[in-house]
Amino acid sequence: MDKTVIITIGLPGCGKSTTVKQNFPNIAIIERDIIRKEMVDNFTWSTWDWSLEPEINNIFNLIVDIFINTERTFICSDTNLRSDYRLKLANKLKNNNYNVFYLIFATTPDVCLKRDKERLYSVGEEVIYKLYNRDKKFVNTAVNEAIINDYKWHIIE
Repeated sequence: MDKTVIITIGLPGCGKSTTVKQNFPNIAIIERDIIRKEMVDNFTWSTWDWSLEPEINNIFNLIVDIFINTERTFICSDTNLRSDYRLKLANKLKNNNYNVFYLIFATTPDVCLKRDKERLYSVGEEVIYKLYNRDKKFVNTAVNEAIINDYKWHIIE
């Protein structure tokens, strides 16, 4: 099997985790939220210590490196809204002979907010709209990146 990585891109509550778990049950998933939940007892976003975020990123990158070294196919299931971060990750994987696939979730903020309210670990309205307003062109930007860098891509609405 070719080495492939799927990078999800979308707002909190858009269905990234649910979609990859349902559609790719036999592929390893790296997700910062899972790392956060493993680092503290009784995780909640309202009490999350944001000073731990650099350590979360270090652990995430270490896991990515392990998967690259073992040539495993895997999924990076995070928001990945920031183009600079997303491209750094995708280019690192491409430079290690991975096929990069962007799975882009074009879900509206209102739908994300409705789903977020039903989740155990809700991020809240403020976070969803903050990310949307900061990165509202992420769908077009991600598609353009994919085309320019010869990554495969698919949009889920």
